Amino acid sequence: MSWRVLQFPTSPIPCPHVLKLGGSLITSLQSGSRPELNHQLLIDCAKEIAASAQPVVVLHGTGVFGKPPALKHGYMDGRLGSGRHAVVAEVSCQLAKMEAEVLACLQEAGLHPFRLPVVSLASCTNGRLRLNKTELVSELLVRGMTPVIGGNFALDEHGFVVYSSDSIAADLAIAICAKSLVLATRAHGVYRRFGLDEEIYLHLSANDTPLIDEVDAAVHDVSGGMRKKIANGLRVAEHGIPVFIVDGRIPGNLSHAIAGHPLSGTQLRANAVATTPG
Repeated sequence: MSWRVLQFPTSPIPCPHVLKLGGSLITSLQSGSRPELNHQLLIDCAKEIAASAQPVVVLHGTGVFGKPPALKHGYMDGRLGSGRHAVVAEVSCQLAKMEAEVLACLQEAGLHPFRLPVVSLASCTNGRLRLNKTELVSELLVRGMTPVIGGNFALDEHGFVVYSSDSIAADLAIAICAKSLVLATRAHGVYRRFGLDEEIYLHLSANDTPLIDEVDAAVHDVSGGMRKKIANGLRVAEHGIPVFIVDGRIPGNLSHAIAGHPLSGTQLRANAVATTPG
């Protein structure tokens, strides 16, 4: 019997952008509190990614597919013991249906999506989540694919733990030295006075702690809401990677953000800068 030697691509591994589509951006509750994917908005976002002609890793939140089960089953701390396998199975089935629709939308928009399950990329030891196989992302990129990762369960010593897409996006951007991290939301950026007006910060830095502390944490959000998003983004900025929190609803905003100049958004910086109204 003869064995054929597999020939792997020899072209340089591209340095990608990491773009996270927020759950509140791409999902919504319809009549009867039924969770649905916002197909057209997702397709429009994906078309901008495709048109950028840049290597991009796409992450997405779970939105109304993920948060209601966390409330219903009482794992807002993100942890489930091994005895709660029935809950994990139920939620995994729900998320798998969502993820299949996400992939279909990305493909319709002209991308070549390939889903990477969180459980194959990460593990949790001593309470700390770690990405273990980021080389899979690079291998897909060099083959012309768009890696797609959604927030989901990882394994820990005692059962399961939620690895949010915001945290994955930040950890991945650092691990692969991404060109940028773009966090697309349903907000114009980080609001100065949330709920009172539309004014945003154009920049926030690690030294703007008093301002960041005024941003309301999402009590009913296992991922921590905007404040956690800022904290994750600042971790990435500390590594010299540009980070933007942008409005994914504005046509052209994602392509401009990938180019480093969003039409509307807040840039997170490691160094101290004067915060200016948007």
